[in-house]
Amino acid sequence: MRKEERIGKEMVVNAVIENMLEKKEPEEIKTPFIDKYKSPSGLKIKSTNETFVPDITAKFGESSNLYEVELDDDFQVNKWKLFSIHAKKKNGNLYLIVPDWLRESVKKELTDQNISAGIIYFNT
Repeated sequence: MRKEERIGKEMVVNAVIENMLEKKEPEEIKTPFIDKYKSPSGLKIKSTNETFVPDITAKFGESSNLYEVELDDDFQVNKWKLFSIHAKKKNGNLYLIVPDWLRESVKKELTDQNISAGIIYFNT
């Protein structure tokens, strides 16, 4: 088993939220992974009827950011496009949180698909 496979979304979401609370002051955080927070609403792709729930949403004043944790290279690019467009409508950004070994392939996919998103990576 690769080290990366032992890292779960819940662990990463917890770390990101802790970091966010230390460095910034979000007015509201939503995540389906931690009981004390409300879950964000699902967002639907009308053409395919697919619904996706962001891993984290955070509101800062007039803007809202979406955060999505990706732990493997089975990318759901449609989800990224949807989240990126939604974040822009909310004056915010989409951030993909990835292990360091996945960073370059995520970066390439974002460029190839012309998706606006930041990448936050962590060392494994």
